[in-house]
Amino acid sequence: MAMLPTAYVTAAEADEVNSSVEWLALDVAEKDTALSWGRVYLDSSYRCNDPINEAEPSDNVRLANSLLGDYYARGLLYPSSESGDETGGRTLTAKTVTAGSVSISKSYDESGGSSSIDNYPDVTAAMVNAGCSITGAGGIGSMELIR
Repeated sequence: MAMLPTAYVTAAEADEVNSSVEWLALDVAEKDTALSWGRVYLDSSYRCNDPINEAEPSDNVRLANSLLGDYYARGLLYPSSESGDETGGRTLTAKTVTAGSVSISKSYDESGGSSSIDNYPDVTAAMVNAGCSITGAGGIGSMELIR
């Protein structure tokens, strides 16, 4: 198993920002893990004009990493099937079509395309102030186009 990267912020610095019950219940090692996963999310979801200085990240990067650590602690950063929520809180509808002996079922989100690639606008606001932009897993670079 690969090692997680060191977070851009310390647990003590994140304590100044985060006050959720879940965050406060964590010990320092658990907070460090949550913050490291927050950094993984930052590094994979944002592109910065200038590389982030790991030795001295900006206050905005520290804030974003702190917020993501709290989201991780509350189970909101990477929802898992263990929590019983594989849909990220969305309501899915299943439809089945049968033609003779063939039956096909599809599940889809009825939200009408209201979902966003930016699940954490407060984090994105901090990263924009740090000179970064969101890349998003569902961004145009990875979308299939119909011609």
